[in-house]
Amino acid sequence: MTLLALGAGLAVTLLGVPVYAAMLAGARGLGAVERRRARDRLGLAVAEPEAARIPEAGGAFARMWARLGDGAGWRALVFQVVMFPWRVVSFALAVALWVTSWAVALFPAYSWVFARYTDWPGYRLYDYTSGGEHHAYYIESPWQVAGVSAVGVLFVLLTPLVIRALNRVDRAAVRSLLGR
Repeated sequence: MTLLALGAGLAVTLLGVPVYAAMLAGARGLGAVERRRARDRLGLAVAEPEAARIPEAGGAFARMWARLGDGAGWRALVFQVVMFPWRVVSFALAVALWVTSWAVALFPAYSWVFARYTDWPGYRLYDYTSGGEHHAYYIESPWQVAGVSAVGVLFVLLTPLVIRALNRVDRAAVRSLLGR
């Protein structure tokens, strides 16, 4: 993203050309790392792209212009730009789901804390006053605690399915953008 913004700012002059060439070379390298990760971690066989056709004759400027015409570099760049927000969201979702589901599943282990160390009879789900009437709901009976724990266990069992679905998006992106 930094090189994309810097290259756009310098595109008015010809100084943006080497920045974009470096950006595409770096994107191509990151694409190779992603293909290797997909092979090792996702079990996805992705063919390597053709080698970049960079001329040895013609000088540095000709090599930079050839780098700008590298289709594999551009596809790798699009992959990185598209997948960055997706991976942030999928990481946050996976961690939040995993931690929350285990915290809820293990609720019987710490449900006694609320009645002992607070003035609540159990875990307080809500507490508000509306129109002069006080409303509160607590999870305090053994059946309620067991029900909450059962919901947590259900989410623990669903977490691998959600993570697998998130990985399918990764697989599809690698296959479509980084394959030949």
